[in-house]
Amino acid sequence: MAPSDVWLDKWTICYIQGSLPADTPAHESTRAARRANVFSWHTGKLYREVPDRVPKQVPAPAERGGLIKFMHGNHGHFKFGVKRTTALLHPFAGGQVWVEMLSRLRNEFRMARQSHKLS
Repeated sequence: MAPSDVWLDKWTICYIQGSLPADTPAHESTRAARRANVFSWHTGKLYREVPDRVPKQVPAPAERGGLIKFMHGNHGHFKFGVKRTTALLHPFAGGQVWVEMLSRLRNEFRMARQSHKLS
């Protein structure tokens, strides 16, 4: 079964980048090609293509925490809540989107609240 996060799906990433190995199993090649239909790769960045909209960048997992912290530090320390922070992330740098984005934001909010209560 393929990972829900495209960045963790090595076959799909290889396919999107145009470097699918010749020894890739046929079922993985077919699956990767199907999944890759909604993604594109430009200047080293992965984008999710949304019909009739601007493509949304899909940041690598290692970059996601930094984006959340950037929004936290520069846009009111989460005073706007999860929904507002999500809305701010979408247009940021051409739009950001990733699997489980809301749950990640909720966890960050929860941890921030706990650390503020302790200090």
